[in-house]
Amino acid sequence: LEGREEEGLFGGALRLTRVWPFGPKRMLTLKNGEVIPKRLASVGVGVDLDLGKGRVNPVLRIRSNVQGPLEAWVHLAPKPELKLKGVFSLPWLPSRELAILGEARLPFNREGPDVANARLGFQLMNPSNSGIHLSPDEIRFDEKVLSSNQSYVRLGASCQFPSSFPPPPGTRLENMVALRLQRLCISTVLP
Repeated sequence: LEGREEEGLFGGALRLTRVWPFGPKRMLTLKNGEVIPKRLASVGVGVDLDLGKGRVNPVLRIRSNVQGPLEAWVHLAPKPELKLKGVFSLPWLPSRELAILGEARLPFNREGPDVANARLGFQLMNPSNSGIHLSPDEIRFDEKVLSSNQSYVRLGASCQFPSSFPPPPGTRLENMVALRLQRLCISTVLP
């Protein structure tokens, strides 16, 4: 169950997705040193309830670890898209608290790849995928606020800043800085 900001009157959506891991296992070392087996790929199927637009959209995606820090995602519904994502550590930082997240997205339409709307982005982030993340126009906080062995609640918020400085004359402070709740995610393992 995930609530996130979208365009629309109320700006909210709920996503209910069932994920099935498949493929060979590899051993993954967690931050606390625990080693767990993890499948190399998964399929996710569900529904996306767009509260702002009053629509129900199907969700179908396939995710796979390509090699090392790279992941490949194929979103088939609601919007067909190929996504490559990688987290790369910064070895010259002794604390290992920051990494670079790179993401490339290539959407598809009825004619094929929609190169005009392809995106490439980078941001500084915490490698554990929680804490504070920095990008050119925002500071984002993303953290698991409640957690157990089988479930967790995750909260994400951001503070967006203007992309030009100084701001145009007459710009009001409330139009320059935007605080947003971007994620409220409840995840649990169902039998």
